[in-house]
Amino acid sequence: MKQFLPKMLPLFVTCLAAPAAQAQYPFQLSTDAPHLSCVSTGNPVFCDADTHGGVQLVRQFQNSAACIEGQTWGFTDRGVWVDQGCAGEFTLMRVAAVGTIPAGTTIPVRTDERIDAVRLENRFYHATVDQDVWGLDGRLAIPRGSPVELTVRPGPGRDLIVDLESITVNGQRYGLVAEPNRLGSQSGPGVGANRSTAEHVGGGAALGAIIGAIAGGGTGAAVGAGVGGAGGAGLQMATRGREVHVPAESLLTFSLQQPLMVGFAGR
Repeated sequence: MKQFLPKMLPLFVTCLAAPAAQAQYPFQLSTDAPHLSCVSTGNPVFCDADTHGGVQLVRQFQNSAACIEGQTWGFTDRGVWVDQGCAGEFTLMRVAAVGTIPAGTTIPVRTDERIDAVRLENRFYHATVDQDVWGLDGRLAIPRGSPVELTVRPGPGRDLIVDLESITVNGQRYGLVAEPNRLGSQSGPGVGANRSTAEHVGGGAALGAIIGAIAGGGTGAAVGAGVGGAGGAGLQMATRGREVHVPAESLLTFSLQQPLMVGFAGR
């Protein structure tokens, strides 16, 4: 935790007692979590806040001097301080409580880039969680937008399989265990990045971790794994097979094979 220099403590004032700063910068100063605006017009300013979960600088305001942690901004256990013209918006991180996401929980994931693999390359593909995922006690466990890493693993019969590698929740990376399924697609127009048409169905429920997929930014729900796979010449997306092809912005729905212990987001 960054501690402000003791010799500057007498100069501290609270954010709400800085009318000059409010006049110069067109925004509302607030100490409501999770965001805090704190402004220095040249002198040290102290903004009361709950910082027990940590603080991150989100952005500097226009006309702000350089905001450098430990030099022109920092925080104590009572709040955030800024100095030498630093003016910015800060995120107040919340203390996480450990909880459990049960096995069988579905995690909808939106691909950020196209996945094309004809061999194992030991690389990760970026994606994001598409909807909030909730834990056993009803608390938010995995917020929408959490970063996801996908990978292509070897499967039975020399197949390649798209699989979950990890999810990052509140800055903590969690490795995942999943059992991917074969997925094909029904033929239809508009398959590809930023398009919304083709629906994809699972090839059986024996493994069942990838339980559905929609290509190209689709808004509908993923199809259950128990549905028979669509075959034939219309195949335009496959998450398992001798080759793997998944368009950017495709929606893949995974199911956890094992319970996952995570740090739950505070409410």
